[in-house]
Amino acid sequence: MSRLIHNFFGFISTYEIAGVIPLDLLLHLLVGMIITLVGVYKNLSLKVIFFFLLLVALGKELNDYIFHLPRDPWEYISDFLITFTYIALLFGTRKLKQKLEIRHKKSLNK
Repeated sequence: MSRLIHNFFGFISTYEIAGVIPLDLLLHLLVGMIITLVGVYKNLSLKVIFFFLLLVALGKELNDYIFHLPRDPWEYISDFLITFTYIALLFGTRKLKQKLEIRHKKSLNK
């Protein structure tokens, strides 16, 4: 069973779509987006979603490390960071929207 898992994650870690986009990074982005969207749909706070993503990302990277998939440390870092791309964009968008709403209200009061 562990050999099957090792082969599965080994394939994901090394395969590149069109020879350019690593499948591993694409899956990290998609999983991060799906978890974030489900959390938003369930009305979870961004902090709760962030910590859940953190647990999932740490678990996946620990799994890679345990199965000794040959990787450069930068690959671990990029996988980890790409997982949080969507939630970071969502957080930034919400903050920008709040600031714009405050400015709009201030301009209406003048």
